[in-house]
Amino acid sequence: MSGRDVVNAFFNTLNSAGTLTAIRTHGAPGFVWWSAGRGEIQDRAEEIEQLLGPHLDDKGLRLEIVGTTCEGNRVAVEARSFADFKSGAKYRNAYHFLFEVEGGKIKAMREYHDTAHANEVVGALLG
Repeated sequence: MSGRDVVNAFFNTLNSAGTLTAIRTHGAPGFVWWSAGRGEIQDRAEEIEQLLGPHLDDKGLRLEIVGTTCEGNRVAVEARSFADFKSGAKYRNAYHFLFEVEGGKIKAMREYHDTAHANEVVGALLG
């Protein structure tokens, strides 16, 4: 399985079963998630599901891949997010992810996104 295949499978699982399941299914032992504005985050999936889960509509948080570029064990992904909250707020963000894939699993992921939009929509929702 190529790095691109692993990352595509990660996004498919995330969109169908949630972030936590995607990481447990496709993440390597010691998986590291770094996020702009937050730094390295342990238990990032649990945080997202606990904080946002109760506020999201039935569709949850979805990420659509716009394009990928692969070199060696690194896969760069441009993506867009879509989430609608029960309050009526809409979250639409742009992302760049850089994945490191090893042995058919994701070893590390770095997430770059519009932190101002995230703080505006999600921060207002969570107070």
